[in-house]
Amino acid sequence: MKNKKNTLINIIFLIAFTLFNSCKYGSDNLFYTGASVNERTKDGITFLEDNPVQEKLKYNVLIFSDTHFGVKTKTPPYQKLYDYLENIKDSSDYPAFAIGLGDLTDTAGKDEFEQYNTFVQTLENEYNIKTYNTIGNHDCYLSGWDNWKNNCYPHTSFYKFETSNFSYYFLDTGTGTIGKNQLNHLKKEMQKDSKPKIICSHYPLYTSTLLFCLSDTYERNELIALFQKSKAKIVLSGHIHRNETTNLGNFFQQTITSFTYYHEFGILKVDEKNSKVEFEKVDLK
Repeated sequence: MKNKKNTLINIIFLIAFTLFNSCKYGSDNLFYTGASVNERTKDGITFLEDNPVQEKLKYNVLIFSDTHFGVKTKTPPYQKLYDYLENIKDSSDYPAFAIGLGDLTDTAGKDEFEQYNTFVQTLENEYNIKTYNTIGNHDCYLSGWDNWKNNCYPHTSFYKFETSNFSYYFLDTGTGTIGKNQLNHLKKEMQKDSKPKIICSHYPLYTSTLLFCLSDTYERNELIALFQKSKAKIVLSGHIHRNETTNLGNFFQQTITSFTYYHEFGILKVDEKNSKVEFEKVDLK
């Protein structure tokens, strides 16, 4: 009887450990079967000609994360967001563009990406807010990479664009790692880019519990050192479903609360003239 009890405990522990690590380290470990991050980023960083703020030196950016379109138990509060935008449409606080920080879908199904597309197309067509997307681990589930490429602007997961005085970088950490190819390409690009930088990644570099962040300590250390030297101002990330601000020396990291689970998003206030950024949480509840 004691042996059976011990066996049951071991089985429960093994299941819990597997599920826990699938979240901690990314879907590569359990649910992902498609192209690796090295394959996804092998061609290097894509440079977009976009400049969503034109010549503006002060503007706001709408930041949301973990929308999980398709999840059965929650509904994204998009109507509340639309109402919020209506209320500020004539003010200087109105966002110039939006950034989605990954886990845009729940299981990376085609229908879930279509639901997400309806949301971001409404933002663009009715509110004049274009969305730049970051890939998350849920967006990679069950070979979701093809659905991502077909549905999420700019149809690549590793890219950048420049404004007058800033550079925006979007990293592919969707499977819990940045990978050798992407890290090497990123180093080369940042070393020749003298502008202050805003960096977007689904997985955080660091969290207060050291869980649910990039698990490879070498990668984390390399990225933090690179961002320190490259005039990074902020790293924006999601994944942990809560707001957490971390000072990492010359820059800080801001994680964003889940839009769908907690009805919150963020506004990034950018002052390019003075090379400053400030984050503000917005609660829709």
